[in-house]
Amino acid sequence: MARRPAEAQPMGGFALLLWAVPAVIEPLTLAFAASGLPEVADASPYGRAGTVAVAVLAAVLSAFGATLAWRGASAALRGVTAVLLAVVAVLIGLMTFYFFFSGPMFVAFGILLLHATISICVLTRAVLRAASSVERADR
Repeated sequence: MARRPAEAQPMGGFALLLWAVPAVIEPLTLAFAASGLPEVADASPYGRAGTVAVAVLAAVLSAFGATLAWRGASAALRGVTAVLLAVVAVLIGLMTFYFFFSGPMFVAFGILLLHATISICVLTRAVLRAASSVERADR
């Protein structure tokens, strides 16, 4: 029997890994650069401490979200995680915008963050579509 297109399909483990790696590594790269290079921190709308905090938070939440999407969790935990991931995606997207328009030296950071923002959005969708542990046991 063919599945309906509207039915939620959970993302597989390897696909989650492929989306989680850039969502974790690229913000951490930015955090490292912002902590060591004052020019990078000045190009961000959040300053040095804010840029490092947002980037580390994005990396941690992305890793947590990928784990939830892979292993499953309660609907409430998935919902809270998805909202937090969406907020982080907006914050990273705002930094992306600033880096693209801060000069040619920062375009590479803009590209990294654009890719990270897309990855975080895909992980958010995967968290929302993941089945809970109880639903997986019923299948």
